[in-house]
Amino acid sequence: MNNFTSIRMTHLFNTSVLKWSAGFLVLILIQISVLKYLALARANIVVQPDLILILLFFYGIRQSQIASTVTGFFSGLFLDAFSGGMLGMHALSKTIAGFILGYIPRAHKIQTLLHFCLFYFVVSIIHDFVYYLLYTINNEIGMWRLLLVYSLPSTLYSVFISGLVFYMLKR
Repeated sequence: MNNFTSIRMTHLFNTSVLKWSAGFLVLILIQISVLKYLALARANIVVQPDLILILLFFYGIRQSQIASTVTGFFSGLFLDAFSGGMLGMHALSKTIAGFILGYIPRAHKIQTLLHFCLFYFVVSIIHDFVYYLLYTINNEIGMWRLLLVYSLPSTLYSVFISGLVFYMLKR
């Protein structure tokens, strides 16, 4: 490989990294500031789509497992830092989601909306379960209640939003 090709590949890589990083930062700011107005609230449970997880999913089905795991960690860490919650909850749950994304077939294998939504549902339910498990660690909440009351509504909302995004991008 000659020097020009090496410089061009480095430039393309840096441009891609900058675009994805900017996307994550913008969505983190939207997640913590604007999205609370789109949240569905019932009692002490707030259900809102997870825009960071949606972007991480799109990133993860295009990149390697290591890249999506590291991206999940840093996007979760920034979300923890900016949102003022307990540091590490988003970082751990998004790291696990990024790791799981490494096992999902790459983007060229996900052709239908149904496949996309099923894959996203699995990743999102595991992500939300881990997050809410950490969130309720000192409470005596059963696993089924954790899944059905906390994780499932948030996951379904995010599946709906991510399905719309996938549909619009495929058109």
